Amino acid sequence: MRAYSLELLLCAALLSLLLAGSEGPAEVLEREAIAANEQEQVITPPPKPPNAKESAPLVERQPGLIPVRIQIPNVNIDAFVQPVGVLKNGAMGVPKDDTKVGWLEVGFKPGEKGSAVMAGHVDNLQGVAVFHPLHRVKIGDLVVVSDQSGKNLTFSVTKIKTYRTEQAPIDYIFGNSNVPRLNLITCTGYFDPKLRTHIDRLVVFTELKK
Repeated sequence: MRAYSLELLLCAALLSLLLAGSEGPAEVLEREAIAANEQEQVITPPPKPPNAKESAPLVERQPGLIPVRIQIPNVNIDAFVQPVGVLKNGAMGVPKDDTKVGWLEVGFKPGEKGSAVMAGHVDNLQGVAVFHPLHRVKIGDLVVVSDQSGKNLTFSVTKIKTYRTEQAPIDYIFGNSNVPRLNLITCTGYFDPKLRTHIDRLVVFTELKK
């Protein structure tokens, strides 16, 4: 059974959350100027994030699934899921197709004890994108994740939080957990043209239903 250190997860998490798992229109435009295959490229993050402890608890990986589809029926989200990693610029990769959701492959799988993370665009140059309806999710709503074989896992929304990007609790969003969690992230709030990003992140926390 493999074990993964919290440092690796937090490093990818910090880079992805702060540098844009789900950009706004200006970021999408800038992204198109990057090499065509860069969105798809998985880069292994450094072994430790800034100020990481010298050692961190290891979490034994429990069986999970590799997601290919996510459904949130109450807000009409039904999208394909694509594994993503960390780009050369340090950001969490997101699918070129903004109708798809990105799953952070270097983190936890949905169904494992730990915090699996998915991110999706809120908008694009033409209008709304895959996670635009996420702001309408309510506590208790169901999130269904499926793998290639058709196996489903059902999660229930337990908490909905909006964070100023630099104040987000990285370890809680991306780190270890005694229960299987799936956390969904998109941008929200004011789009700052100077920073070329929305200033806040919407995080929907879910836990696997027993």
